[in-house]
Amino acid sequence: MERIATTRHGLKLLVNKPAADEARIAAFEARLGHRLPDDYRAFLLQYNGGRPAQRGFQFTRRPDTHVRAAIHWFLSLHDGEASNLEQTAYTLRERIPPDTLAIANDPSGGYVLLGLHGESRGKVYFWDPERAVAGRPDGSNIDLVADSLDGFLSRLETIHPR
Repeated sequence: MERIATTRHGLKLLVNKPAADEARIAAFEARLGHRLPDDYRAFLLQYNGGRPAQRGFQFTRRPDTHVRAAIHWFLSLHDGEASNLEQTAYTLRERIPPDTLAIANDPSGGYVLLGLHGESRGKVYFWDPERAVAGRPDGSNIDLVADSLDGFLSRLETIHPR
């Protein structure tokens, strides 16, 4: 079942789950209470998560601190426990802002979030659990990474060992 897929952004993904189908995505959206952004729906339909070869990314944290992070896995809609999109959404529901969805995890326990509505819709953020304030999923520990999923995927880069 494992295969290597290359996205239109040139990103190589180790894909180990079957592609999500329209019915499964629609059922997830109904439970979530939001329609997923079109580029993310297309990603789930074609790849349904995966481990990227080019997994590094950078962003600027307020005030002017440059941060490097990495994707461990893009989460998937599937029945298993590992890297499960729906289980992660449930687990993080009171820890991340309600207008976001965790779509990927990083090796240190952070998550890449996707905005679901309003001004954040379609934008990509990084959620840092080390900066979380208990009981406050207000966005104080998230930083903007990209204005869209497509923009984020096209900026992922290979991490070279030091």
